[in-house]
Amino acid sequence: MKPSFYICLLCFLCFCTQNKDEIFYQPAEANAKIVQAYALKDLSCGKSHILKTVFLGRVKISDLNRCIKAIEITSCTAWQADNPTPDSCKRINYILN
Repeated sequence: MKPSFYICLLCFLCFCTQNKDEIFYQPAEANAKIVQAYALKDLSCGKSHILKTVFLGRVKISDLNRCIKAIEITSCTAWQADNPTPDSCKRINYILN
């Protein structure tokens, strides 16, 4: 086969390989976003909660965004519970690296 074929194949593979760091939040950033979402919801609903969701590893961006959206759409009536954490937040997995 021609060397140009291998060069094209190599370029194709390089462009198709996704950087895994681009799809994860670091723990500090993920925790900051959760704290902010809880604080905004507490402020708007007039209730104060102790945060029970803490991430010790990298969190997938789409999972965290889903959790934050669930917090935003939780009614203030439901937010008055002792632990109003949505199920989508409880199901987030993280990666220790």
